[in-house]
Amino acid sequence: MNVTRAVLPVMRRQRSGHLFTIASMGGYLGGSRGTAYAASKFAVAGFTESLALELEEFGITATIVGPGYFRTDFLDKSSNALRYAAIRARRGEMYGSAYCQSGS
Repeated sequence: MNVTRAVLPVMRRQRSGHLFTIASMGGYLGGSRGTAYAASKFAVAGFTESLALELEEFGITATIVGPGYFRTDFLDKSSNALRYAAIRARRGEMYGSAYCQSGS
């Protein structure tokens, strides 16, 4: 929303522009154990749909990009290992390397 607020005055002055909002299929189809995620994505879609109607008179269009499901390593073991290594490194920066010995 901050980026949208920043660019809209320019687009209104030039009476043209195109906003793209990255959403998710979770904004169109909720699922079990994903209530908060689905709610936030529904909000993104609703914001963009409503904004598109308001901006028509200024020649500005808005598009929601909602990619479908695709496989990532976001929650696999390797991503967790990287996350924990980053946390240990940050602890070392904050508290000294003795705090971050293996197993901590």
